[in-house]
Amino acid sequence: MRSLGAATLSAAALGLWLLFSAPPASGAPAAAPILVNSPADIPDSAPGDGACETGLGDGICTLRGAIQEANAFPGAGAIQLQANVTYLLTRPGHDNTGLNGALVITDSLTLLGAGPDSSIIDGNGAAIGDGVIRVFAPLTASVTIS
Repeated sequence: MRSLGAATLSAAALGLWLLFSAPPASGAPAAAPILVNSPADIPDSAPGDGACETGLGDGICTLRGAIQEANAFPGAGAIQLQANVTYLLTRPGHDNTGLNGALVITDSLTLLGAGPDSSIIDGNGAAIGDGVIRVFAPLTASVTIS
């Protein structure tokens, strides 16, 4: 679905995309992946500082924070999700920045999960915004979820 130039995935479409998408053809993303180590839905404390952390020096990296950190740098990024974890989106609202509501991707990104039944992004019924993931990236960008 297209909305104001952005691709919006419903929770159901995201689930199907995660289930049927294949690994990247190159076998590995260009950038070293940001390792998500917390299922909490908390933003990065300082996007662009080179560290995915919810607080200065705490070492806690969330999916929302990892996407914010990846967005802060030009070019392709990669994020590694944990196995057997559900990432439940809990921040209500809609601001097109990814701070609240849907996760917002602004450049090429690869989300690497541990499988469709192991790494789950739950949009919480998408009642907190207008989708699970919104892509506001150049047409030349590539977003892969595997």
